[in-house]
Amino acid sequence: MRTLKVLLNEKGEVVGTAQPDARGRGTHVPGQIMLMARPGQRVMEVAVDDDMVSLEPSALHEAIRAKYLS
Repeated sequence: MRTLKVLLNEKGEVVGTAQPDARGRGTHVPGQIMLMARPGQRVMEVAVDDDMVSLEPSALHEAIRAKYLS
């Protein structure tokens, strides 16, 4: 299981995800990525299976919506 931070817009739709425990590697790569909500948005944390993390972004967003937001 991995933990993902999920950014939701004002309508509660998934608009982004980040792995808080992931570290960047290489030149010009950020050391860590985080999500910050703007007014009306929110960030939630979910635990997902390892195979779910490897999905394409649109499929990942749909899987998160179906599993955690329905």
